[in-house]
Amino acid sequence: MAIGTGASTEIIRSILMEDVVNLAKDLITGIVHHTYVIMSITVYCDTLAASGDQAICSIYGYDSVQPLANSTHTLFKQAFTAAGQTYVFDTKVAMFGFDAGANTDAGRVAQGGSNAQKLQIISSASGTKFDVTCSYIDQNWT
Repeated sequence: MAIGTGASTEIIRSILMEDVVNLAKDLITGIVHHTYVIMSITVYCDTLAASGDQAICSIYGYDSVQPLANSTHTLFKQAFTAAGQTYVFDTKVAMFGFDAGANTDAGRVAQGGSNAQKLQIISSASGTKFDVTCSYIDQNWT
């Protein structure tokens, strides 16, 4: 059975990443006129360089307060004390695929900006590695 990918579709997706280190990795890179609902992010600490090293997850996108594109908004910073630990972030969060064209309700919904919003994860230390699973709903309303 084919999975519909056109206008007015809603698809459950997931991404798996192994050995996330101290370089930001994109879990989701937004597409214009898409809305993403993050269902859960599971972080498994595979290798820990030092107790207290963190997994840091952020949305890279539009800041309505400034207003400013390409801002980092932290969802969580989770410290680990030993390899083998798992952290589950299961607070539902929505993000648009592209940034706002204007700092108004209509401008934010229209996604008229020129920058894709991203969900990113990174390790706070080079010797610490995480395995990451992200489950989300991709709503296409083109």
